[in-house]
Amino acid sequence: MQLEGARVQPAAAHFVPGLAWLYAHPRVIELARTALGTHDVIFTGHSDAHHGFTQGWHKDSGSTALGDPLAGYFGEPSTSLFRGQPEVVKVGIYLQESTDLNCLRVDPGSHLRPGLQPLRPTRVLMDAGDLVVFDVRLTHAGAVVPDPDSTDLDALRERMSAFVTFGLDTPRTRAFARANMERQKGQVGLGQDSTVAADHGHEALLASQGVGTWEDS
Repeated sequence: MQLEGARVQPAAAHFVPGLAWLYAHPRVIELARTALGTHDVIFTGHSDAHHGFTQGWHKDSGSTALGDPLAGYFGEPSTSLFRGQPEVVKVGIYLQESTDLNCLRVDPGSHLRPGLQPLRPTRVLMDAGDLVVFDVRLTHAGAVVPDPDSTDLDALRERMSAFVTFGLDTPRTRAFARANMERQKGQVGLGQDSTVAADHGHEALLASQGVGTWEDS
């Protein structure tokens, strides 16, 4: 799909045959397990592939603003959500060397704050093939968006990355997964009662490593 001039594929593990192996790669699974502190993790169904997509400061928990009465996909008050250890994490897979312009930016400690205004914006520079894992509650940004006439736009248009999300096998993770998958279904043109049935091998690869999915948990 086209999004603000970029190419974005929601539910990429389901619909892009050539990427199934990437989202279920053992190194990706290992990183998610390490971040969550347990071997018992599940795939939330979320996966994206981006080409030229950049986004301002946001949280992948689905929170949209300070004071949001429901904290996005988790569907619970932000007073309770922004506490405690990670339960859902996203792994970013970066496919080229990043620059000061197109690198990931994070706000350390913001997974424990509902606000979106960064207090300590920090750049994360990556080489091609690097993996980055972060709590979906973390405030972060994909890149700095230059003026429309900037020659730096070329660097952003070539930015390629992929993302996949895992969580603890808990009701909170399943609540996140259900709401997030509803969003992805809408993005790929499926109705509310539809299922994301396409599978190009990621479920078998995940199962072979002892990783279930939110549907069968």
